[in-house]
Amino acid sequence: MQKFYEQYKDEGVEIVAVNLTQSERQPEHVARFIQEYGITFTVVLDEKGEVSRQYQAQAIPTSYLIDSKGIIQKRRGIPAIPSSSDSDELLDRFERNHTEKFHE
Repeated sequence: MQKFYEQYKDEGVEIVAVNLTQSERQPEHVARFIQEYGITFTVVLDEKGEVSRQYQAQAIPTSYLIDSKGIIQKRRGIPAIPSSSDSDELLDRFERNHTEKFHE
């Protein structure tokens, strides 16, 4: 996700990671994780479980690709540190959608 963010942040791509803090035994682990993996996109804590209920996140982690209109384009449980094939799939999907937007 970090690689994807770095590649597309200047084109308006935003990543917001939501930590389901209710299930986190020690919230300070979140800060350590962010630092350890050099995460520069936004990470918020869902302390009351509101986001997980709203987006029906049952598996941890669950990732959503949401377009600029707020519509979920893809929902998928993937590893927090995605494999290169997961990243490639997200990049390909973004590039297809990004290209289509400019050719409409």
